[in-house]
Amino acid sequence: MKKRIGLLAGLALPITFDCLAVSVDDLFSVYQKHAQLGNVAYQLKLGHLLLQQDSNFYDPDQALYWFQQAADKGDAHGMYHVAEHYWNEGSERAELLKSLSLFEQAATLGDRKAQRRLCSLAPVNHAGDDCRPAAYVTDTPTQLLLADFYRDSGLELGPSVALYWYTAAAAQGKVRALRAIERLAQENVPAVLIRSHLFSGRFDGDMERFDDQYRLAVDEDNPENIFVLSLLYLYGDVVQHSEAKALTLLISAAEKGYHNAQFNLGQYYLYGDFFGEVQALIDQDRARYWLELASEQGVEAAKDLLSLID
Repeated sequence: MKKRIGLLAGLALPITFDCLAVSVDDLFSVYQKHAQLGNVAYQLKLGHLLLQQDSNFYDPDQALYWFQQAADKGDAHGMYHVAEHYWNEGSERAELLKSLSLFEQAATLGDRKAQRRLCSLAPVNHAGDDCRPAAYVTDTPTQLLLADFYRDSGLELGPSVALYWYTAAAAQGKVRALRAIERLAQENVPAVLIRSHLFSGRFDGDMERFDDQYRLAVDEDNPENIFVLSLLYLYGDVVQHSEAKALTLLISAAEKGYHNAQFNLGQYYLYGDFFGEVQALIDQDRARYWLELASEQGVEAAKDLLSLID
């Protein structure tokens, strides 16, 4: 007796509907015909059908072929399945790097499965409430591969993800990872990345050396890093906690045109303090001035605060 499957089963799962039932053989023929004509939806359906292990058509290599066809046409779900194949089955470094590239493309295009996968592989860039990266990648070769990929990826948060995995590998005694972290710091990667990941309790490095990197960033007159150094003083990370120094640096970064500093300084004058240690009279004119500058640079939250000022 032939297996029967419902036409309404979107991905060809083994479900039977008495009123609309056809054989898997017939369904395979329909999917194959339309897939060969270049229909992406049927290429995906055929790929899923070929992955049904209890069917007569089970063929992972052919499934990969059809997922690749869909991926080549820009389909995110096809990219995800090709990426999964190379991540799980690939043995060569090039295959694993190809997998990461496809995961990133698929996630950018909105594929939820790719986004969930990257939650574990690139948690800094794809964070979520259910993201538990440490439970997924604990072997140092994979950590280093992930770090190397994101270091060279060109993605906005690529250096941040790289630091995340280099730090994890360094914590397990990998000297190469420590050297990579030092190079990233020397290349003046924004200090906020190091603040967020290097000093998160997972790495016992030379704090004075990295503190010097922060001070160097300020000496080089980089307003973004001046702003980050102000946060370090504000929260007491790496450097001695000092709200007075935090405010001085915040004003400096804002005056140099850094939008996040302008927004935070506007908040400071709107509410009158940070945590209560450095008091200031509420000054709505100054608050409006800095918030308007931040708003002009696209800080949406600044517009919301401006609506609170008479």
